Amino acid sequence: MLDLMGTTTRTCDGVSRRGFLRVGGLAFGGLTLAGWSQARAAGLASGDRPRKAVIQIWLAGGPSHIDMYDLKPQAPAEYRGEFRPIPTNVPGIQISEHLPRQAQVMDKLAIVRSVYHTNAGHGMGSQWMLTGWQPTIEVNNNIFPACGSVVSRMRGANDPDLPAYVNLPRSLGLGKAAYLGASHNPFSPEDDPNRDGFQVRNLRLPGRVDTGRLDNRRDLLAKLDNIRRDLDTAGDLSELDKFYSQGLEMVTN
Repeated sequence: MLDLMGTTTRTCDGVSRRGFLRVGGLAFGGLTLAGWSQARAAGLASGDRPRKAVIQIWLAGGPSHIDMYDLKPQAPAEYRGEFRPIPTNVPGIQISEHLPRQAQVMDKLAIVRSVYHTNAGHGMGSQWMLTGWQPTIEVNNNIFPACGSVVSRMRGANDPDLPAYVNLPRSLGLGKAAYLGASHNPFSPEDDPNRDGFQVRNLRLPGRVDTGRLDNRRDLLAKLDNIRRDLDTAGDLSELDKFYSQGLEMVTN
């Protein structure tokens, strides 16, 4: 099954094509408030510029292009898939019967048919598509930076008060920053925004922690900082220091 709001995603294990088209998956990795602050800092330094954004809907494991935008109505039944094509508002372009609203605005969309990869493995194929680099091994975390992390590093946020790279609803390892550093991992609420009572995590103190207790924890962290540096061989923690302080400011204000 595929549970977009759960902690795991499984593919090719009985999810129907119709079920895939009904869902619409969102992906990428996760970061806490301190990493979000990096995007804020990058935005402050970027100056005024056109505010452009990209929304990528990542359908993990499917559906196939022949079920959405490249149906084969003239092919034999055993090859063409189970859905019917419908006309769009662009003459000569037909898409799946389950995409009627897209059919009405096809003149504002572009179907890119030249993007593909040659790896049949979901994990390695996802790495290739999300990073632009062909992987040589199967891993749970990407070896090269995901495209959103590259945008975070090279361009930064449109607005200093917003993160440059957001993941909804939960994290996916193959969407992380790899060697660019943890500060370019995406911000993720780790919850379903459509749920009643939804709140973004890490933007308020836990129920049993008041400002005094938080100050005590901050002092303890400072005392342990030298030990933490010795263990931080990758340098991930050192680059986040200033953003932790910004995150703390947001939580306590």
